[in-house]
Amino acid sequence: MVEVVSKTSRKRDYEKKPQEYLAAAVRAYWIVDPLTRTATVLTRRGDDWRRTKLDRRGVVRTALLPGFELRLVELFAVPD
Repeated sequence: MVEVVSKTSRKRDYEKKPQEYLAAAVRAYWIVDPLTRTATVLTRRGDDWRRTKLDRRGVVRTALLPGFELRLVELFAVPD
């Protein structure tokens, strides 16, 4: 699951949706935040999430999509 944060969705994306997605058996949840130019990667570990926060130099990878890479520097290079 991938969410792109907006000013109006910030609280829900970071605080409420992770629990909803755990209940729905989602295995990975990425929160891409153009306001802070970061991404938070949540990977399911049993009944909880393992969280990794990446700054704009980070690269999102997942075993669920072999070979896929999301380079945040490229993503955030697009003008606002």
